[in-house]
Amino acid sequence: MWTNKKSIHSNLFGNLRHAQQCAARRGDVQTCIQASLEISDSGYPHLAVGYLKTICLEDKFPTGQMLVKHIDQTESKIKKMNFKEQEETVALLSKQVASLTSDRHVSWLAKVALHNVTHNLEGECLETKFATQIEKIIVCMARKTERPTPKDLTEAEGFEMIQQKLGKMNSHAKYLWKSFTYAWKNTGTIASRLFLYTLVANQFHNCSKAVEVKLEDSDVKRVKLELPNYVLDEEEVDGKKRKRGMEHYLSETVKIENPSAGRKKRVRVENKARKIFKNEEWKFGASDINDRLRARDTMNTLETLRGEKVQKLQPMRAPYGNKPQSWIVTVESGKYFVKGPINESENFFQALIDVEKVRYGLQTMNVQVAQEGDLFYYVCPLFDGKMVDTSHDYSEDTLWEIVKTLVFRHAYNVSDTHLRNILVNDKGKVLSVDEMYNNRAPAKANDVLSFLFSNGKTPNRDFCSMLKKVIRKRRKQFNEECEKYGEKTEQLKEASI
Repeated sequence: MWTNKKSIHSNLFGNLRHAQQCAARRGDVQTCIQASLEISDSGYPHLAVGYLKTICLEDKFPTGQMLVKHIDQTESKIKKMNFKEQEETVALLSKQVASLTSDRHVSWLAKVALHNVTHNLEGECLETKFATQIEKIIVCMARKTERPTPKDLTEAEGFEMIQQKLGKMNSHAKYLWKSFTYAWKNTGTIASRLFLYTLVANQFHNCSKAVEVKLEDSDVKRVKLELPNYVLDEEEVDGKKRKRGMEHYLSETVKIENPSAGRKKRVRVENKARKIFKNEEWKFGASDINDRLRARDTMNTLETLRGEKVQKLQPMRAPYGNKPQSWIVTVESGKYFVKGPINESENFFQALIDVEKVRYGLQTMNVQVAQEGDLFYYVCPLFDGKMVDTSHDYSEDTLWEIVKTLVFRHAYNVSDTHLRNILVNDKGKVLSVDEMYNNRAPAKANDVLSFLFSNGKTPNRDFCSMLKKVIRKRRKQFNEECEKYGEKTEQLKEASI
C-alpha cells in the first residue's frame, strides 16, 4: 500500500497523511503545510491535495465543505503544473484548510447513526433521528462483498429513498450528492459517508463561505519535519512498539484546539459517539470498531420457512468473515438447523457434498436448499450431538469414524477442517458439518494429520496420538478407505504416521 511506502525524507506516507489531518484539526498550520509539501515533493502532489478534501469533510464542519469542489478541480490539474506552481498550490490549500475552525460533527453523527441502526434505536434528538433513518437505508444497500439480507435494496432504490428524505438541493448540495454517489459506487471508502452525512447535518446547521488566506514566502520554505507525538499511533514501551489504543485516539488524535462556532450546540452528538467508541473497544477490540456488518446482521432474520411461519428463531452463530448466520428454527412441523443466506456463486457446495457421504458410509446432514423470497438457505434436521471433546474417552470405533470423516473432508478439499466441525452423539455416530467451501490451503508438512486437518487446526498432542494409533492399528482399512476416493487421497496413503 502507498501509505506503507516512505517519502524522500524517510517518513511513512501514512504518518504524513495522519500529520496533515491531526495538525489541521488542531489548527497547527505549519505542520499541516510541511506534511503536505513532503508528500508533494516525493512525487504525489495530487495525493497531498486530495486528502485535504477528506479533512474538510471530517474535521472542518460546517465551513470545510465549501472547499470541496475547489479541491477536486485542483487535484485534477495539479500534476500538469510546474514544480513552483505545485508547491504554492499545495501550501496555500493546506494553509487554508488548517486555518479553518474545526468540528468533527459529521464523523460523530455518522457513528451515532450506525450504532442506532445496529441496536434498533431511533435517536435522541431530531438530527440523530433523521441520521438514523438515512443510515437504515444505507445499511440495506449491500456492498459487493457483503452477504445478502432479506431487507436489501438496490443502489437505485436506496439513492432514490435518500434523495426523497433530503429534499430539494441547491447547487452545492447537488455537488456533494454527486460526490457521494460516485464514491459509494467506485471506492466504498469512508469518504462516501462523509459526503452524505455532511448533507444530513446541513439540514440542521448553517454553513458559511471559507475565509481566504494569503500565501507567504515562509509558507513554502522547507524545514525538517519532526512528526508531533500526537500524530503517532504507536509508542515505544519497554523497547517494543505498541498500539496506543482508543484512549489515546479520543484524547489526543481527534483533539481540537480551534473549535468551530456552534460546536457547543453539537457536543451532545460528540459525547454520544465517544461513549460508543469506548464501549465497542471493550466489547470487540480496537481493530473491530466499525459495526456496519453487525448492523446488517440485525436485518438477517427469517419470518417463514418452506411455507410455515417461524415460531422461534434461536441464533446459533453470528456471521463472521464470509460465514453466514445460523439458527435453530422452530415451525409447526418441528425444529430445524438453518444457515444463510447462501450466495448462489457458492453453487450450494454443502448441499451437494452432503449427498456424497452416502457413497462412503457416512452420516448425512440431509441438507436441503430452501428459497425464501430471493434468498437461499441451507435447512436440515437437528442432530443430537456435540463437538468432539479431546478430553473425552471415545471408543476405538468412534475414533475410526472420526478418521473416516476427516478422510472425506480431505478428499473433497473442505476448508476449515477441525474438531469443532465434527459432531458426535451418545451412540457414537459422527457427523461432519460446516462444509461451506472447497478451497483448503495445501498442507505444510508430510504428516498424515497435517493432511487431515486444515493448517493450524490440528488438535492437542494426546488426541493426535489417539488418532494416529487408530490409523496404525487399522492401516489396511485406512488404505482401503483412501482408495475409495482414488487420486484425491494419494497423499494420505503416502504420508508419515
